Amino acid sequence: MFRISVLIVLLVTIVLYWKNRKQHSLNQLKNQLLQNLKADRPGFLKQLRMFSFAWSALLFVLLGLSGFLPELLTGHHMSGFILVLHVLLAPFFLIAFTFWIFASVKRQAFIEKDWQIFKQGWTTIRSHQPTMDKLFFWSFFLLSLIGIGAIILSLFPLFSSSGIGNLIGIHRYVMLLLFLIAVVFYFRYFSLNQKIKIEEK
Repeated sequence: MFRISVLIVLLVTIVLYWKNRKQHSLNQLKNQLLQNLKADRPGFLKQLRMFSFAWSALLFVLLGLSGFLPELLTGHHMSGFILVLHVLLAPFFLIAFTFWIFASVKRQAFIEKDWQIFKQGWTTIRSHQPTMDKLFFWSFFLLSLIGIGAIILSLFPLFSSSGIGNLIGIHRYVMLLLFLIAVVFYFRYFSLNQKIKIEEK
């Protein structure tokens, strides 16, 4: 079942990339992100947010590849070198992710304008990028707590073997969902910025 889920996420990624292939550019997205960061207030928090976000994103992709590819290609869980790599990268991701959360939490707090947008319905919400950014941030944060908490709990002798298996299953599916959310947000973020640029012209 998990292998099928991974395959579905892969297909969604391919479809989104194919749909945006003519306007998709990593350099353009990088420039847009840098432009947004430059517009932010300078200071230590900005530097910390940039650094921790970059490392969190890189480690998240590496963890996703090491966790999902073996399942997709062989139908079996991680083992050997891939498992060791996954376990070694996880603490560094947790550290970088924690710094990113603390450096971003004030900036991503919902304000009165966001609540007014919520009242107008999903159509208005999805067209307002700052509010969507906050929804992505908090959904990513809450789901990460569940996924990371599940795998940490499985390390302690508090549950039976079936309970540990369930916790590992929760970790795998939640992280796959996070990967899907990140992919959708990535392509949506890029497409929306391209649309704004076209409208400004």
